[in-house]
Amino acid sequence: MKAIALFDGLDDILVRPGPVRPLSIGHHLFFLVEQVQPGNRQAQDLESIVKRKMEKEGLIGMAVVGGATLAFGALVGLGIAMAKRN
Repeated sequence: MKAIALFDGLDDILVRPGPVRPLSIGHHLFFLVEQVQPGNRQAQDLESIVKRKMEKEGLIGMAVVGGATLAFGALVGLGIAMAKRN
C-alpha cells in the first residue's frame, strides 16, 4: 500500500509538463519499489515513461551542446581567416 501511495504523488510530479522534473530521483525510487514489489505494474509503467523522458532530455542536451560547439568553431575559423587576410 505504501508503494501505491508513493506513486499517486509521483505520477503527478513526473508526468506533468514543466521545467523542473526530478527524473533521476523518480528513477531511483522506481528501482527501490521494484526490489520490494517486483510485479508492480504501475511502477513499471511510470518507470518506462521516466526513462523515455530522460533519454529525450539527454538527446536535447547533446544537440544544444553540439550546436554551440559548431557555432564556436565557425567563429574561431572566421576569426583565423580574417586574421590571415590582414
